[in-house]
Amino acid sequence: MTVKNKKEYSKLVLISSSLTMIVAIILTLVKLMTWFYTDSLSMLASLVDSILDIGIALLNILILKFSLSPPDKEHPYGHGKAESLASLSQAMFIAGSALFLILSGVNRFFSNSVSVDNFDYGIWVSAFTIVIILFLVSFQKWVINKTQSEAISADSLHYKADLILNIGVICAMFLSMKGYVKADAIFGFFIGCHILWSAITMAKQAMQTLIDQSLPKDELDEINEIIINKKEVLNYHHLKTRKAGSVRFIQFHIDLNENMSFNDAHRIADELEQDIINKFPESDVIIHKDPIKNCNFQYA
Repeated sequence: MTVKNKKEYSKLVLISSSLTMIVAIILTLVKLMTWFYTDSLSMLASLVDSILDIGIALLNILILKFSLSPPDKEHPYGHGKAESLASLSQAMFIAGSALFLILSGVNRFFSNSVSVDNFDYGIWVSAFTIVIILFLVSFQKWVINKTQSEAISADSLHYKADLILNIGVICAMFLSMKGYVKADAIFGFFIGCHILWSAITMAKQAMQTLIDQSLPKDELDEINEIIINKKEVLNYHHLKTRKAGSVRFIQFHIDLNENMSFNDAHRIADELEQDIINKFPESDVIIHKDPIKNCNFQYA
């Protein structure tokens, strides 16, 4: 079920972003102390990721507040695309940290001196991190189901990658305890590769929105069903859709009997517009009415 208005949308996405900030700060402090104790590259990978999470969360809050501001004279269509910019910014931050981890993994793998200490402490901290992230991802999933927010979706994708990262940290430390001293470097390298792939996926999604990708097929199918179920509409064409933040922009032409009065045509278009808005709240709908000659339709 989606939110019914922009106020509820704003409240949910800002709560989610604020919660993300709190989680990032807690995990950064815990991982910083753990890295000092263990000197593990995998733990450093996790620490760097959490430090970047703080910057990303702060940036998200600022951009989301801007994207949720109402349309103005200079931005008559609103500021919704700023949300996609938040996702793109996240992808850039994450890609940078991923490259750092990949290069660090290669360097440590070929280093003659590899020392990782206090494995147990590192494993317990990673397990604690996994529990916290599972809670955050579950809440984000609930928010996404209600808002379809692109910024929160990108954030959730990033934290799902964090789950894999921390599982990798536990595996690397466990193998190091068993004498596989290169495991830490190997896991650090592959964790970096996984995070880089996640960043590329996030960037692609954000770019599609920025270049006005059409709405998903399931939503287009629902719009089609709403239109064809309006018995006075003979046909429709030139359907164009896009999305910016919480707002869907939908426009199309409908064919109506040329003998229909202007008032009746206007009423039908208004009813059709309201039907679409009822299904997709906060939508901006434009309907152009085309008169059709020589049809057998008789409007009562």
